[in-house]
Amino acid sequence: MPAYGSVVNSPTGRHIDFDFYDGEKNFEKSDREYHAVGYLFEHHLNDVWTLRQNARYLRSEGVYRSIYNGWGTLQPDYRTSERATIATDVNLDSYTIDNQMQANFDTGPLQHTLLLGADYQNTSTDTKAGYGIGPTLDIFDPVYGSPVEVPAFTESSTQRDQQKGLYLQEQLKWDKWVLLMGGRYDWAESSNSSTNLTSSTKTRSSADSEAFTGRLGLVYLFDNGLAPYISYSESFEPQSGTGLGGALFDPTEGTQYELGIKYQPPGSNSFITAAIFDLRRSNVLSQDPNGNLCNGAVCQVQTGEVQSRGFELEGKASLNDNLDITAAYAYLDNRVTKSSNVVNVTSGIIGDAPGPDLTTKGTTAPAIPRHTASAWVDYTVHDGQLKGAGVGGGARYVGASWGDEANTLKVPGYTLFDAAVHYDIPNISNAMDNLRLALNVTNLANKEYVASCYTYSWCWYGSQRTVQASATYRW
Repeated sequence: MPAYGSVVNSPTGRHIDFDFYDGEKNFEKSDREYHAVGYLFEHHLNDVWTLRQNARYLRSEGVYRSIYNGWGTLQPDYRTSERATIATDVNLDSYTIDNQMQANFDTGPLQHTLLLGADYQNTSTDTKAGYGIGPTLDIFDPVYGSPVEVPAFTESSTQRDQQKGLYLQEQLKWDKWVLLMGGRYDWAESSNSSTNLTSSTKTRSSADSEAFTGRLGLVYLFDNGLAPYISYSESFEPQSGTGLGGALFDPTEGTQYELGIKYQPPGSNSFITAAIFDLRRSNVLSQDPNGNLCNGAVCQVQTGEVQSRGFELEGKASLNDNLDITAAYAYLDNRVTKSSNVVNVTSGIIGDAPGPDLTTKGTTAPAIPRHTASAWVDYTVHDGQLKGAGVGGGARYVGASWGDEANTLKVPGYTLFDAAVHYDIPNISNAMDNLRLALNVTNLANKEYVASCYTYSWCWYGSQRTVQASATYRW
C-alpha cells in the first residue's frame, strides 16, 4: 500500500483501513511443494577422534500469481492505485554435504577441541516469469472481483550457484581462559542464463570468487559466574540473483568486532548478557533507491558499505519457583558509510559509474529501527491442583524506522502486547509425558500499525491479532 493514507496524511483526508488488501482473492496463488531427504552420520573412531557427515537434498516446485500495488503509483486523486500482475514458476534443486573431523585431547595444562572439515553446496534455480497490468483499485473504498488476466511468461532464466569450503577451528582452554581460533577458505562459482521469450534474446553471465575468512574469540570464566569476552569475525556470502542488466551480484563481505560480558550466578537460572558491536558489510543488497531503474518493478542494487553499531542487553530472572521474567533491549545505528553518487545500470552496483545520481552515504537503510525492546513474564504452578498450569504476558516495542533510502519518510514506532496460557499434560497423566498444550495471542489489543516501508509507494501494515494453539511433544 502507499504511504499516503497510512504513514503520511492523505490530501483526501482519508485513512487506509487496517484490513486493506491490494490483491484479488480469486487470482492470487502461492503453491509450493517440497521434497527433501538427508542423513546425519557420526562415528567415534577412538577416544580422541570423531567423524561426522551430514547431507541433504532438497527439491521445491513453486507456482506464484499475484496482483499488487504495481509500480507503487497513485493517480492524481491520491486514491486510485495502479496495479500490476506477476506470474512465476520456480523450480529449485539444492544439495549440501558437510564433512567434519573433531579431536578432543590435552597437552599439559591445555584442553583442545580441534575441528576440521570440508563442505559443498550446489543450487540450481529455474524461473519463468511474466508481468502485466491489472485493473485499478480505490484504496479507500476497494471493490474487488474485476477480471484479471494471467500474464504470459516473457522471460526464462537458470541460475546455478556452487560453493566449496575448507575450515579449521581450534578451541583452547587453560585454567579459566578459553580461546577460540578459526579460519575458512571458500570458492564460489555462479552463472546465469536468461532468455527473453518475446524476442528470443539470450544473455549469459558468470562469476567466480574466493576468500579467506577468520574468527577469533577470548573469554575468561570467573568463579562467581562473570564471563567477559571479546571477539572478531569475518564473513563471505555469495549472492544469488542478478543486477539491472543481468550481471551477477558480487559476494557480500563483512567484519565484526564484539565486546561483552555474561553473568550467571552459580546454581541459578537467572542470567544477564550485555554486548557492544561494530559490524561493517560491503556489497549489501538494497531496494532500488531511484524507483525508476527497473521500469517500476521491484529490483535490488548493491551498496558500497554499510556499518551497524550498537549494543544489546538481555536478562532473565527467576524471582521464585513459579515466576520468571525475561527482558531485552537493543540499540542499532545502521548507516551507509561508503557510496558514490552513481549506480551502474548494467551491474546494479552503486559506485560503479556511469549512471544516475543515487547518493546514499550517511543514510540508514529502510525498515531498520534504532531501538527495540521486549519483556515477558511467566507464572507456572508447580504443585497443588493447578500443577502444570501457567500464564504469561509481555510487551514488544519497535522504534521508529526510515521508510525510504533517502531517509525522507519516517515510520512511527509501535508497542504490542502478547499473552499466553499453557498446561503440561504429564502432571495429570504419565502416559502423556513431555506433552505441553499452549494458546498464544499476539497483538492482543489488535493495534493498527505500519510495520515498515521501503518507499513512499511500498508500505505494509503489521499483523492483526493472531491466536495460535499448539501441542508440543519433546523426547
